[in-house]
Amino acid sequence: MNEQEIQAEKDFIARVAQTSFWENISLGRIEAVRRRLREIVKYIEVEQQPIYYTNFTDELTGEKAAPHIEPMVVSASYREKVESYLREHKDQFLQSNRLSTKQMNFLRTIIDYIVKNGYIDNLQESLGKAPFNEFGDVIDLFGDSRDSEEDIMDIMAKVREINDNAIDIA
Repeated sequence: MNEQEIQAEKDFIARVAQTSFWENISLGRIEAVRRRLREIVKYIEVEQQPIYYTNFTDELTGEKAAPHIEPMVVSASYREKVESYLREHKDQFLQSNRLSTKQMNFLRTIIDYIVKNGYIDNLQESLGKAPFNEFGDVIDLFGDSRDSEEDIMDIMAKVREINDNAIDIA
């Protein structure tokens, strides 16, 4: 065990062990904690767990076909409204002069994707996949500052609002 690594994080571990630390915590802060502690987690002593062997027979009790779901058709007028809404809100971020070129390109990718597809399915999961992940991890892209957390949360809220509206229309 490397006690130096653990000692270096002792005060931080004590802070995150408090219930109050986790009240109203943002996604960005949770990710920052995870990254900071991931190198010392390997030192946690784990009790040996017994191995259980089973011998179950898997029987098919009934077969049901999955329901067919029609793909959502995005009308041109809806597409225009979404594009206008997104560009208007993107301008708010751009006018704040807080976004880097890479962050603006990420935002443009979100806008282009929604304009083309109508919404983003499984938002959290989708942001870790192409085309969004070509800019890197969202937390890395926006950093760990309070302004960056607000930017991420604002962008996510706008995308969720559009997704909810798209689902209501469909």
